Amino acid sequence: MTAGRQYLIKNDNIIPIDYESTGVIELSTKWSDGLHQFLEMKHGLKISPLSIITNFMSNQAFFERYQNNIFGLSGTLGDHQENEFLQDTYGLSCMKIPPFRRKQFQEEAGILCESKEVWISTIVEAVKQYTESGRTVLVICEDINTVEQLSEYMKTNKLNNIIEYTRNDEVNRDMAKKEFGKDDIIVATNIAGRGTDICVNESVVKAGGLFVVVTFLPSNVRVEKQVFGRSARKGQPGSACLILNKSDLNEDFVKHNSVDQIKEIRNNIERERIKEIQKTLKETVKVKENLFQKYCTFLENHKFDGDKNSKSKLKLESLHEFWGFWLKEEYQFSKQ
Repeated sequence: MTAGRQYLIKNDNIIPIDYESTGVIELSTKWSDGLHQFLEMKHGLKISPLSIITNFMSNQAFFERYQNNIFGLSGTLGDHQENEFLQDTYGLSCMKIPPFRRKQFQEEAGILCESKEVWISTIVEAVKQYTESGRTVLVICEDINTVEQLSEYMKTNKLNNIIEYTRNDEVNRDMAKKEFGKDDIIVATNIAGRGTDICVNESVVKAGGLFVVVTFLPSNVRVEKQVFGRSARKGQPGSACLILNKSDLNEDFVKHNSVDQIKEIRNNIERERIKEIQKTLKETVKVKENLFQKYCTFLENHKFDGDKNSKSKLKLESLHEFWGFWLKEEYQFSKQ
């Protein structure tokens, strides 16, 4: 794991980052099985205590309690495989609802670069081209380290008005309140690719709207649509493209020479991943939920109410700890 990619160090604490999907800095999350503590040792930080899971309810069990009374809207649900997953798992049906304005989005042909140097120069040239044509450019990177590196390359190539957008905590909170112009370049992690309105002024709209450069391969169709969806919002014009570094791709993709081929392989991998999730829900998650329900019944039958009596409270806390350790062992055994 690398600082600035999978995690940050903030106030002498390790803070995980969901860099693969959302770019969100997860302030209230800790990794399990000692991983968090090993990273604290790596950076010479105070070691936090190991956490033990004693209460368990999956998203699946939570939503099932609504018994077919769930309704939702999403602009980026994914392809038919995600629809089938929702239908099989929750008994939900899906339908397409037309937008209130016609979409004016254009996806430019993706570019596959053979080396990191070519990849960087291609990104810089694309940014130059579209800013000179009067458009705002949003460059979305896979992690914070890449944002910083590309920003430096752009500055050395005399590109100005660069705004970095990498944090959802105390930094960059006012991004949605800004209006960007023709010379503005936003270099961001995937935090800008999900639920963020990049507002541009009228001159940018007339020039073609926001142009989005995605510098990595999104993990699935849903994430890709979210990223591309920063452009051409609310009926405005806009466009986007993928610029990929072939040397950064894993072995499933390197033998292919076009972005379209790589995207198709990625979609096939995602379909297999969803099948594996469905299997895990049945074989592991359900087991944990059933065990937790039995534990709750045990507590009710033995009247462990956790009252203010110190002796009773200590007994209950000790029981929770034993239960947590046993649940972890049983869970690992079930996975094997």
